[in-house]
Amino acid sequence: MKERWAIVSTSLNKTYQKKAQNYLWVTITLFLIVILYEHFSHGVSSVFMKASILFPLFGGCLLSLVIPSFETPGKIEAALYRMALSTLTIGFFLYGVFEIYGSIESLVVIYFYLGGFLTLLAVMLYLRTLQKSVA
Repeated sequence: MKERWAIVSTSLNKTYQKKAQNYLWVTITLFLIVILYEHFSHGVSSVFMKASILFPLFGGCLLSLVIPSFETPGKIEAALYRMALSTLTIGFFLYGVFEIYGSIESLVVIYFYLGGFLTLLAVMLYLRTLQKSVA
């Protein structure tokens, strides 16, 4: 019986390592895009554009390496969390683009609210799942 759980644990670790690797590639690609964008904008930079790199790095890559030590989230929680990361990353990037361009677009703020809402919803569903598994 222990061997079966060891195999399941090993396959879960490999799955999450693959997810962490994918998020790392997204982070590197986004970093290169930010560097190129700032280069061709004549040295004008944006804190929001630079911060957009942090979501796939910390929220995706590092969290994927930590998750196997906790209860595995369900498909809905994982999908909501991925949507939240994508929404926040795109929102910060777009806000940075508009900031470099020198204009203010009030509709970009919707990405921040939607990303925060999706994150809270994913965390609440995950905590509910943990509570059910303990009870």
